[in-house]
Amino acid sequence: MKNIRIGVKMLGGFLFTAILALAVGVTGFLGLKQTERSMAEIATVRLPGIVGLGSMSEAQTAIQRVERTLLIQETLDNPTEAAKQFRMLDTAWANAQRGWERYAPLPKTEEEEQLWEQLVPTWQEWKTRSAEVMDQLRDGERDLAYMLSQGGARTSYDEAVRLVNALIDLNVRVAEDFGKEAEEKAQRAEMIIVIVSVLCVVLAVALGVVLTRVITGPLSSVVRFAGGVAQGNLDMSLDVRQRDEVGQLGDAIRSMVGTLKERIAEADRQSAEATEQARKAHEAMETAAQAGQAAEIKTEAMLEAADRLQGIAENTASAAEQLSAQVEQSSRGAEVQAQRVTETATAMEELNATVLEVTRNAAEAASSSEFARSKAQEGAAIVQRVVHGMSAVHTQAAEMRGDMSTLGSQAEGIGQIMNVISDIADQTNLLALNAAIEAARAGDAGRGFAVVADEVRKLAEKTMNATKEVGTAIHDIQQSTRKNIDNVERTTRQIEEATTLANESGDVLQNIVTLVDTASDQVRSIATASEQQSAASEEISRSIEDISRISGETSGAMRQSEHAVTELSAQMQVLGSLIAELRSN
Repeated sequence: MKNIRIGVKMLGGFLFTAILALAVGVTGFLGLKQTERSMAEIATVRLPGIVGLGSMSEAQTAIQRVERTLLIQETLDNPTEAAKQFRMLDTAWANAQRGWERYAPLPKTEEEEQLWEQLVPTWQEWKTRSAEVMDQLRDGERDLAYMLSQGGARTSYDEAVRLVNALIDLNVRVAEDFGKEAEEKAQRAEMIIVIVSVLCVVLAVALGVVLTRVITGPLSSVVRFAGGVAQGNLDMSLDVRQRDEVGQLGDAIRSMVGTLKERIAEADRQSAEATEQARKAHEAMETAAQAGQAAEIKTEAMLEAADRLQGIAENTASAAEQLSAQVEQSSRGAEVQAQRVTETATAMEELNATVLEVTRNAAEAASSSEFARSKAQEGAAIVQRVVHGMSAVHTQAAEMRGDMSTLGSQAEGIGQIMNVISDIADQTNLLALNAAIEAARAGDAGRGFAVVADEVRKLAEKTMNATKEVGTAIHDIQQSTRKNIDNVERTTRQIEEATTLANESGDVLQNIVTLVDTASDQVRSIATASEQQSAASEEISRSIEDISRISGETSGAMRQSEHAVTELSAQMQVLGSLIAELRSN
C-alpha cells in the first residue's frame, strides 16, 4: 500500500466506492425486476384469464337457463316471452365469445394448455348441440328439443362446465403461486439490499480512513521535516521509507539536506583556512613596516642591520610566496565551494520539480475525486429510478387489487343470480306438484299431463341440485377471490417496504457522495500543502543562491588577496635589491 502512487490509491478507492454503490443499485434493480415479472404475470395473464373464463362460465349458466326456460311450454307459447329469452340467449353467446377471445390468446402453462385443448372441441360440440336445441324450439318442436337437451347437449354442457371450472381453478392456483413467489422475492431482495447497503457503508468508511492515514501521515512528516530545514535545523531525521510520491519527496529532501550539510562544512573549512592565511600575511606586512621605520631612524646602524634586514626580506619574500600559494589554494577552494553551491542549487531545482510533480499528482487525485463523486451521484440517480419503478409496480398492484375486488363483486352478483334461479326452481317444483295433483283429479284424461308434470318436477329438482353445485362453486370462487385480494394487499405492502428500502438506499448513496466530497477536500488540502512545500523549497533555493553569491564574493576577495601578495613579493625583491646596493656602498 505504501509503494503505490497516490493517484492510483485515490482512483482505486473511488472506483471501489462507485462499484459498491453500483452493487446496491443493481441488487435493488434485480429484485425489482423479479417482483415485477411475477406481478406482471398475475396482472396481464392470470387476472384477464380468470375474467375471461368467468365470463364464459357465466354465459354457460345463462344459456342453460334460457334453454330450460324455453323448454317450458307456457314460455314457448308466449311469443313476447320467447322473443325475450332468445334475445337473452344471443346476449349470453356474445358474452361467451368475448370471454373466449379474451382468454384464448393468453400464454398458458403445460397443464393449462392440455385442459384448453380438451375444452375447444367440447365447447364447439356443446355450442352445436345447443344450437340444434334452439332450432327445434324455434320450429315449435318442444318434445324433440327436450330429448336433444337431455341427451348429447347435456353431456357436452356438463363436460364444458367441468373444463371451464378446472381452468378457472388452475388460473387461481397459478396466480396464488405467483403472488407467493413475488412476496418471497420481495423479502429476499429487501434482505439483500439491507446487507449490501450496510456492507458498502462499512467498506467505504474503512477505505476512506485507510487512504487518509496512508497519505496524510507520511506527508505530514515530510512537511514537518521540510519546515525544520527551512528554519535552519539540519540535524532533523525523516523516517518516511516508501516508493510513492511522498517517499520520493522524502528521499529527495534527505539527499538535499545531506548535500547541503557537506557543502556548508566545506565552505566553513575553506573560509577558516583563508582567514588564517590572511592573518599571517598581515603579520608579515607589519614586520616589514617596522623594519623600514627602523632603517629610517637608525641610518647609522643600517650597515649593521643590512644583513639582518636582508634575512628579514628573504623571510618576508618566502612568506609572501607561501601566502600567495595559500591564497591561490583558498581561491581554488572558494571556486570549488561555488561549484558545490551551484550543484546544491541544481539539486534544489530538482527537489522543487519533484514537489511540483507531487502537486500535480494531488490535483489529478482531486480530479479523480470529482469523477468518483459524479459516479456516486449517478448511482444515486439509478436508485431514484428504482424507486420510481417500485412506485409504478405499487400502482399496478393497487389496480390489480381493484380488479380483484371487482371480480369478487361480480362473483357475488352471480351468487345472487343463482339464488334467483334456485327460487325459480322451487316455484317450478311447486307448480309441478300442483299440476300432478290436478292431473290425478282429472283421472285418465290427465294421465299424460301428469307424466309431463312429473318430468317438470324432476327437471326442477335437477335445476335445484345444479344450482346448489353452482352456488358452491361460486362460493369457492368468492373465497379464492378474497384470498387473492389478501395476497395482493400483502404484495402491495411488501412493495411499499421495498420502496422505502430503495429510498433508504438513495440516502446511503447520498452519504457516500458526502464522503467522496470530504475525500476531495482532503486531496485539495494535500495539494495546498504541496504548494506550501514548493514555496519552502523556493525559499531554500534563494538561500542557496545567497550562499553561492557569497562564495563568489569570497573567491573574488581571494583573487584580490593573491594579487596583493604578488605585489608584496615584488616589493620584497625591490627591497632586497636596495639592501644589496646599500651593502655594496
